[in-house]
Amino acid sequence: MTMAWSGGGARMKPVDLRTAGTIACALLSVGAAVIHFAVLGEHWQEWWGYGLFFGTSAWLQLGWAAAVASRPSRATLLLGAAGNLAITALWLLTRTAGIPLGPASGETEGATFIDGLASGFELSIATGASAIALSHLERLTLRPALAAIILGTSAMAVVVLTTVSLVDASAGEGHVSTEGGGHEASEGTDGAEHEESASAEHEGNHQDAAGSGRVANLVVSGAYARESSGDEAAVYLTVSDFGAADRLLRATSVIAADVQIHENRVEGATASMQPLDGLDIPAGGNVELKPGGLHIMLLGIREPLEPGDTVPITLEFEVAGKLALEIPVRALTATEGGQP
Repeated sequence: MTMAWSGGGARMKPVDLRTAGTIACALLSVGAAVIHFAVLGEHWQEWWGYGLFFGTSAWLQLGWAAAVASRPSRATLLLGAAGNLAITALWLLTRTAGIPLGPASGETEGATFIDGLASGFELSIATGASAIALSHLERLTLRPALAAIILGTSAMAVVVLTTVSLVDASAGEGHVSTEGGGHEASEGTDGAEHEESASAEHEGNHQDAAGSGRVANLVVSGAYARESSGDEAAVYLTVSDFGAADRLLRATSVIAADVQIHENRVEGATASMQPLDGLDIPAGGNVELKPGGLHIMLLGIREPLEPGDTVPITLEFEVAGKLALEIPVRALTATEGGQP
């Protein structure tokens, strides 16, 4: 804002909408950057590529806010609009079609308040910056007092909403977010089973979506159970370790009398399944449980598993602790045959 002297006192000139809108966009960009910085650490633990994306986005948004506030050229405005629109489109992709890269590739993420708020900020920036760059908003003005109220309210709203989202995300750590079937799986279980489920939550597990989850430095992805007409069913998944080496000690499920870790072994012309007392997870490596190899067997299941069902299963790791998942049941494919 500029000031013009008239008589013996100071009088502030009207503020044009271009200037007011540019300042509002800069504020929104700072808010989005703060959110991206806040979630940088946890995404880096999942995969360095995720962390790099959030860190780069945060610094670019912070730098753009400073640039557009000091020299709001048309090129700067359009560049910010395009960048924020691209980030918003990627967010929508990960919530619908799935994550395009990394250990959780193909898995869809659930929408939370913090990431929804960041995307809302980014979509507002894309819309506002485009309008400012392509229109002649400098011809429209606001009274100084009204401009101060609008910009002050905007700044306060960004600060409050961003702070609330950070508090909400922090309070939600360690709690399981299940999708359909989670309540049904708990019905009819005894007190010990409920206690086991509650213990798994307090051990620090974090479920991102059906078939995937994270606990400490471990990411479990692509988990599913194979359909079965009998009282046994196989479970497959991939464990990715982004920290020190760990070990899968055991797995449990309330729908099975026993759960065992198995390995298929071939000796000569004879193939057999051998139970394992655990499964080592190498530091920085992946362990894939798949048909014809390592797998988890659900033994003595109460009812046959059909495609579309979900199965509760808890994995217990030596270092990371417990991770509770709700995994989907998939149909048996022709290539799998009867091989666990």
